[in-house]
Amino acid sequence: MAIALSVTFSIGSFYLLPLLVFFGSSTLIGKFLPSQQVAADDNHGKARNAIQVLANGGLYAIVAILSYLHVLRADKELGDIILMVPTTPDDAYYYALYVLAAIATADTWSSEVGQYFSQPTYDLLRGKKVPPGLSGGVSVSGSVAGLAGSFLIALLSLIDPRLTGSQVLMITCAGFLGMLIDSLLGASLQSTYYDSQRDLLLDSQLTGSTLARGYAWMTNDLVNLLALAIGLLVWYFLLYPFFLGFSSPPVVL
Repeated sequence: MAIALSVTFSIGSFYLLPLLVFFGSSTLIGKFLPSQQVAADDNHGKARNAIQVLANGGLYAIVAILSYLHVLRADKELGDIILMVPTTPDDAYYYALYVLAAIATADTWSSEVGQYFSQPTYDLLRGKKVPPGLSGGVSVSGSVAGLAGSFLIALLSLIDPRLTGSQVLMITCAGFLGMLIDSLLGASLQSTYYDSQRDLLLDSQLTGSTLARGYAWMTNDLVNLLALAIGLLVWYFLLYPFFLGFSSPPVVL
């Protein structure tokens, strides 16, 4: 991760800002808006471990590295060296970094704020009421917080000299959509356990609880990673052409 951060810094120090704002704001919200929801994942409000950092920042680092290679390919004579880098529209890599940060921020803010206010929460896939904090559940306060987090990252893009400033709405929508994708994955694929003693659905397996739905190996961290990847693809092939007029897919040389 340190190498990836160094590469990100090399393409422009402001590209570290979205990632730092995501991690910083998410940590602060978890500390200042504590939740006592028993349905929530055990990692709620705790310092992020290596797996969580990789799940939320790994794809960002990969895109940053690809962006750096793309810049090298465009700016230098490489001779016989051939880089297998996708040819993308101008600035697509830079937009992608903001989109990834927006998705991660929207998802984390919605989860933390939704658990704190404990408003009625509903399974996004089934429409049934679920305990606040359960993965796949959505609430009004959580959704508003997710939209605000995505908008914050979009505002950061305004200081980017490479971009035009017309991307704020696009990044905001992409972040919010990625948050919804995360909830859908959480409601359909993520492991959810049933505690018969308390008649309660849980994200984490406790003594006596049994797997109620999803796959035991599909953890919240893996769901986060999948949501980032799917959200990025949806942005690139749907939102990007809609907002910025790009009409042809990338070509791999």
